[in-house]
Amino acid sequence: MTNEVRETDSSAHLVLCEASDRECKLNSPEPINFEGIPGSSNNEVGTSTAKTKTAPSHPPDPVLVRYKHEYRNDTTHAVIHVEVSTEPFEVHSEASSVFDIVTTFNTPDNSTWDPSRKGLPQLVSTFGYKSIIIYSSSIINALRTIVDYESTETFSGDSIIIREPFAVLVHYYDQLTQYREKFDPRLGNRELCRFTKDIYLHLGLLVDHLDANVMPNVREEESRHRRGVATFDMLWLLWKPGCEVVGDGARGNFDLVSKRWDGFILHSVDYSIKDGRLLGYDLVLWGMQYNGKNLQSYEVTMFVYPFSGKRNIRDLPGAVPAQYWGNPNDPDYTVEYLKRRGMQYFSLMEKQCVYYAGDTLKHPFARVEAPFPHLLCFLNGG
Repeated sequence: MTNEVRETDSSAHLVLCEASDRECKLNSPEPINFEGIPGSSNNEVGTSTAKTKTAPSHPPDPVLVRYKHEYRNDTTHAVIHVEVSTEPFEVHSEASSVFDIVTTFNTPDNSTWDPSRKGLPQLVSTFGYKSIIIYSSSIINALRTIVDYESTETFSGDSIIIREPFAVLVHYYDQLTQYREKFDPRLGNRELCRFTKDIYLHLGLLVDHLDANVMPNVREEESRHRRGVATFDMLWLLWKPGCEVVGDGARGNFDLVSKRWDGFILHSVDYSIKDGRLLGYDLVLWGMQYNGKNLQSYEVTMFVYPFSGKRNIRDLPGAVPAQYWGNPNDPDYTVEYLKRRGMQYFSLMEKQCVYYAGDTLKHPFARVEAPFPHLLCFLNGG
């Protein structure tokens, strides 16, 4: 029998003997690997060689999700100490996990804290804030693909940090689960790039964490929304950046006569948290206005203070999602009315011939019927 052998490594060479009863000799002490050599099989390997061959050792699978407690100086915010709750810290680097769930505590200890001494660093407060540090390029790319408006989150870099209450993950929860299902291995083989080859596994781990730790409270709050009420701690669920809201355009000086409720787009929401308590929400809204020369955007900022129990969504202070809003003082002053008024206002900014019929703004309030070029002088009493 003649065996065909290919040279696969410059450090291991086989010397073949033409006679079938002669032995094969090695120029290298490395064991012979017959796997992948055409014409060879396990039965053709000599008995003495089979006894000395050892099974290859496989490295352990990387930790996909780890839990950490990190301690930071309350003045410099430098990390003082990190406790990993599952695997030993030195086993894997950060990049080998899909994401880390981190609880951060403030401590008065400085950077000279000795981790070898017994006990943990001192705590300023027993309440820590949670965050998820995502290393998976598959998850980061999925967020870049799905999230169409998120002014407070950036998804650039090799890792991203999303802090509690993990609003962007909840607001786009349905889209993330639907995106994951597109890469279900049971749908058949498909060409996957480096951003999608692990997406089904990695997104599954993230969704599982949300299902176990975040979504139960979200589902309860959503049931309250269907009854038209909301709680303060979960108000962020109503305020998805990019959504339409109706806000107080007079910034707290609402006038029933002028009806200063205006339509806005929610730009961003920031959370003020201290010692585990939510102190309030900082909202930034933006709208369009004419400054006498240009039609441009402007911002309205407001702070929403805590309240106890449940509150009707339509009565929320500051900004109410458009689908819940209604003016109790004027049933005709609706979201549809605001949209029509905005479109009419915008149309007047276009270059066009406009005909005006009405009274002037100043005494003696003469009746005017004139094309738009003459409108300004009439409105000024001319």
